[in-house]
Amino acid sequence: MVHLNHLFSSIVRWVKNGILFYWLSFFILIVIEFFIGGIFSKVLARENYSFYVNVLNTLPFYSILVNLGISYSISYVIAHNPAIRFSFLKQSFSMQRKWYLLLAAIHLGICIIFSHAYFDILFVTTVISYTYAYKLNLTAYFVATGAWSRAVLSNTLQKTSIAVAIAIIYFSHSLQVFVNGHFIPVYILLELGVVLFYFILFPGINRQIASSLKASYRKRIYSFGKYAMLNNGLNVLYYTLITLIIRTSELDTHLQIITGLSLLFFRYSAVSIAPVFASMSPQLTKIKGSTELVQQLYKKYLAFSVSFALLIVLGCMLCFSFVIHRFYAASYHDLPKYFSFYVYLIPLLFINSFHGTFLSAIGKIKTTTLAEIICTVILLCFMAWNFLSPVSNYKFINYMVCIHLVVKFIILSAGILKNIRKQP
Repeated sequence: MVHLNHLFSSIVRWVKNGILFYWLSFFILIVIEFFIGGIFSKVLARENYSFYVNVLNTLPFYSILVNLGISYSISYVIAHNPAIRFSFLKQSFSMQRKWYLLLAAIHLGICIIFSHAYFDILFVTTVISYTYAYKLNLTAYFVATGAWSRAVLSNTLQKTSIAVAIAIIYFSHSLQVFVNGHFIPVYILLELGVVLFYFILFPGINRQIASSLKASYRKRIYSFGKYAMLNNGLNVLYYTLITLIIRTSELDTHLQIITGLSLLFFRYSAVSIAPVFASMSPQLTKIKGSTELVQQLYKKYLAFSVSFALLIVLGCMLCFSFVIHRFYAASYHDLPKYFSFYVYLIPLLFINSFHGTFLSAIGKIKTTTLAEIICTVILLCFMAWNFLSPVSNYKFINYMVCIHLVVKFIILSAGILKNIRKQP
């Protein structure tokens, strides 16, 4: 009874301060992603839709690359020193713009020199990733200052705006024809145009950033951001590498799209638990000196991770086919058959994510970095194999994803056993 009262009071508190709505915003994003993907599957020609799916699978890495770990710096520094928040944001956005323009110029040069569809994908991903990096920074600022309601709006604004625009396209045949004929420039303008909504809806913050004192926080930004960028970047780089393997394989266009969508929805499943791990980290960091308390928190969140993973697996088994048949074009209704392999890997994905976050929170970031480096090398070996002998069977991609997850699980689990066991 005491536990139920405590849980109820916690939920009431989370509702009042907006934290619960912030967590729910990640589920809202998943629903919006399903809606956008479904509409695009009906609107876009097959080659354009394949291009779109590949961009989505390379976006996680490029969002982190363009972000430079700045959102992590904002979360940490501003939470501890609110007095410098606007000057710090000014320096952060300035650094990010310069780095973004350099990356875009480099990728444009690569596209000009090397003529390959995959380089076009990387260029488009680089260009549109500015919107995602901007969203990460602004959302991190709201979270750091406890403005949870504004964090919800910032977190969902980008995808909501895209969803509205795509719905308009869906109900206009002439717009569908135009978009398919000019997909790349239209998609770039659509994604970048969303930044204007952030200026419109948050004018006060942008005005205070512009008028704040100029100060240099480069060392502090790099100090807090570099490890987050390295670990998070390597953690999602494998989506980009697998996308490259799929794009350069001998799979037909339909199977490339299906395999890419399977990878995409597999990634989306992890988004559902990400906010829980984000809230766990500060709790864990505060008690990392106490072995007993660390073990208690580990057992609590491990049980939650496994239970929630099984719940998501059950949800996928019961609902995934319905969602695909309801929202996606008929030509992709065979997707559930291919995605079923990934459903059984969801618990492994959740546990790896939990272990990685847990180790980072107690300061054992070297273990997570080692795991990411080894797993990245494994994928690079698979990629070299694909270049020498292009993949012609989609099951190769499935086994590759499975091997990657199992190796990461072994390394991170060994790190957990070493770092949280009872000291004599």
